[in-house]
Amino acid sequence: MWLYYMDEFVEVDCGGLSLLECALAKAGEAGCRASRACLWDGVVEIFCAGGGAAKLLPTPQALYQYYQHQDEARCLEGLN
Repeated sequence: MWLYYMDEFVEVDCGGLSLLECALAKAGEAGCRASRACLWDGVVEIFCAGGGAAKLLPTPQALYQYYQHQDEARCLEGLN
């Protein structure tokens, strides 16, 4: 899996965590306090309180596909 945050891709290991749990954990480690999460086809976008977002992706190339389909994502509000 890959975490995209602050214009950088970092390869991450999710261990046995679900995609959402992994995205929340890795975004938190990167300094993002989650306020909202959106899920679409293996991509999890974590919106950070105060601005910005982190994305957990199966591959770096999935970012482009996500941007084309992010209006189809299911979102969870009020995570902080």
